[in-house]
Amino acid sequence: MNPQKLKVATGVSLSGTDLKKFKEARDLIDAMRRASSEAERLTEDAAAKQL
Repeated sequence: MNPQKLKVATGVSLSGTDLKKFKEARDLIDAMRRASSEAERLTEDAAAKQL
């Protein structure tokens, strides 16, 4: 099977309310990821100071 000839879905184009909801959810997830990364970094820094 040649993966370059495989037909796959191209996706859905969102607009209006759906696009707005998607962007809000994306922004919330991005903010949670940033907060998690920051908390992890602070924990690692604190652990390194104890050594």
